[in-house]
Amino acid sequence: MTTIAILRPTDRMEESLELARKLGFDTVFASPIDLRTNDTPEFSAFLQSLANGDVDMAILTSSMSVKSTFELARKHGQVEELSRGLRQIQMIAIGSGTAKTAEAEWIKVETLPDKFTAEGLVQLLAKRRIAGKQVVILRSDQASEILTKGLKSSGAVVQEIEVYKLTKVKTGRPLLDMFYKGIRGEIDVFAFTSPLSARSFIDEAKKHYSDEEVDDMLDCAVVAAIGEPTKKLLEDTGVRVDIVPKEATVEMLMHAIADAVREGTV
Repeated sequence: MTTIAILRPTDRMEESLELARKLGFDTVFASPIDLRTNDTPEFSAFLQSLANGDVDMAILTSSMSVKSTFELARKHGQVEELSRGLRQIQMIAIGSGTAKTAEAEWIKVETLPDKFTAEGLVQLLAKRRIAGKQVVILRSDQASEILTKGLKSSGAVVQEIEVYKLTKVKTGRPLLDMFYKGIRGEIDVFAFTSPLSARSFIDEAKKHYSDEEVDDMLDCAVVAAIGEPTKKLLEDTGVRVDIVPKEATVEMLMHAIADAVREGTV
């Protein structure tokens, strides 16, 4: 049986393990990062701007950005107001997974393919004559600035709202077990689900083992990245990436790994 290491936040453990089991994987799970909603004065101002009709477009960058936005609205007691406001403006979701999460909240969105780079997204949105438009990007505190800078260069008035934060967590037993099994060659596939989780995993592993041991561990296994940003981070640190799914969702990542294992291409 193929053993796969899944690196995701702890609150995604059960769904990750269930999906892996359905696909016939033996699974090792650990979380090198933590996700937390981020309540800020900027979010409160966004709710007010939305109510005043001062927002033309909102861009949802991930499923977590959708969940965090609604969680924050619930905290403020303004879920209905948020939903009503979002239905009145142009909504864009980057990726099908993000779109499904938004639609579960009864928000109709336009889906942009996951395979677009940030530069490609900027070029696509610039064709829509966004000069002078009030655009809000709902994102994490670790997201790239390329989209924001590109939209501003096209004349849009852009506001970034960091609705959730990604932070490294203290190395605990699950990560230590993953390092140990990986170094011993007991993990066949490493599945990285974000640039920060990849960076954190490698940094923490090299605190416990030599650079050469960690490099060999990843070189001897199949390495899968959820999307282009994660792939770039891994390759920039010298890690070969074998699998990137067509859509940047965990489900598509796991199915891409299962297909590659079944076809013997990795």
